[in-house]
Amino acid sequence: MIDHKTNPTLPAYSRQTGGLSIVRLSPSVSAVEIECRGLTEKDVFCRVLVTDWETGETAREETFPAADTVTVDRIVPGVDYIVEVLALDAQKNVRARSNARIVRCGYFPGVVVNYTHKYDLTFVAAQNSGRFVGSPHIVSVENDDHLIVSHDVFPGRGYDGQPLEDGPLTHTQFFESTDGGKHWRYLSEIRCCIWGTMFFSEGKLCMLGTGMQKPQRLMLFTSPDCGRTWEPVIAVSPYSATRGYRTSPTPHVVADGRVWFAIDIMEDRLVKMAVASFPLGADVRDPKNWIMSDPTAYDPSWPGAVPPWKTKLMEEGNLVVAPDGSVKLLTRFNSHTYKDPGHIEPEHIGMMRFNIDTKDPHAAPRFVRLVPFNNGTHKFYIQPDPSGGGYWCLGNRTTITCHHREIISLSSSTDLEGWRTERDVINLRDMEWPELLGSYGIQYPSFLVQGDTIAAVLRTAMNFASTFHDSNAMTFHRFVSIHDRMRQSSASDAQAVPAPDGLEDKLRDAALHD
Repeated sequence: MIDHKTNPTLPAYSRQTGGLSIVRLSPSVSAVEIECRGLTEKDVFCRVLVTDWETGETAREETFPAADTVTVDRIVPGVDYIVEVLALDAQKNVRARSNARIVRCGYFPGVVVNYTHKYDLTFVAAQNSGRFVGSPHIVSVENDDHLIVSHDVFPGRGYDGQPLEDGPLTHTQFFESTDGGKHWRYLSEIRCCIWGTMFFSEGKLCMLGTGMQKPQRLMLFTSPDCGRTWEPVIAVSPYSATRGYRTSPTPHVVADGRVWFAIDIMEDRLVKMAVASFPLGADVRDPKNWIMSDPTAYDPSWPGAVPPWKTKLMEEGNLVVAPDGSVKLLTRFNSHTYKDPGHIEPEHIGMMRFNIDTKDPHAAPRFVRLVPFNNGTHKFYIQPDPSGGGYWCLGNRTTITCHHREIISLSSSTDLEGWRTERDVINLRDMEWPELLGSYGIQYPSFLVQGDTIAAVLRTAMNFASTFHDSNAMTFHRFVSIHDRMRQSSASDAQAVPAPDGLEDKLRDAALHD
């Protein structure tokens, strides 16, 4: 029987010795890829032990030539397994034993870059962090095949729903692919970083994120070797006892000689929109080079706005250079209360558009209007087409309710004003995914446009995840022929489908949150 009080991922019950650690898991339908760190020149073999957590019986025991990454197949999907790795010498004597991890095989769309089971307390116990995969981001290095992705491990609630003690120190992990996303390997991790955005500055990989200590500040991490090692962290935002800074993996831009980032500011119990910037070519590690703009507060009198019902009515903004060269800030608009998921007003489904004065980095974003947009009720990601053919966006299409995230759609625009849905690139609803609606989701896209393809990473919750929101995997996807398959229709996509009979009852029975 599963005994959560003696969870094998807790240090008190660990049999780990010799510095061997499992750093990455990638389950598929009936196999799991396991990546370790800590093998030495003395290790000739590695042995993988797979134990059924429910029964305690050994499901698989297989020995491989020593390698950082091995794959164990013939795993029964839908079963919780404990996975451990042993390092063996030439005589097959055990030199080291890894920490225990928990995995559940099953179907995932795309390639699983990294996975954390909802009962895996590895990061809660060792780093007072979390259990859930969040904030995926992707960048390319020199060519389209060399990719780096990141995600944080966020707490949600502590184990068994209890708050984490002493405040979470959420950390971020980095992974690399040199074959265009077919295979991945662990790079490194940094502590006290959440909601991070990667970018390059003067040859360094940088991560702009937020520390978890309140009030939150913007923290900058820099790596001289593409994420293998990291220099000491610095704070680039000023300290404020009343203002907390938040960021998110959203697009940044270069304009008027500066590099610009969208920033959320928590102040007066509301999220306000702002931008941060530094001069192009300046020392990114010098806080004096960074300027935080004044914030813009939500105003319910704006055309298309709704009465405030939560603290985060607008957040997670995309900075995009418009066709005329001006910079726009396009933000998520949380216009609907999740307590009434079947009630959706189409006129309130959209993104908020702000203008950015790039001549004055202190100037607050200026609200312009609500742009009709069917992906606006969740985090979306916009990228220009390098060929100059407009803009692409990935996000969760609003259909039955804004509360669900089981469809990722591709949208396009020529001017950032009129948007149309080209097609659904992932649609778990129509494939009749067998889990309860609201317990699975694909969300928080980040992507690159590479010729006629899109390389994307998603936050994915499937196969007995905690909820649709508390994801257990980061998955990589390559969507092809994006230009050839564009629809010719110009019909508006800001349409909501009424909730089917019985949906509200199902939602009330599910443990959902935003």
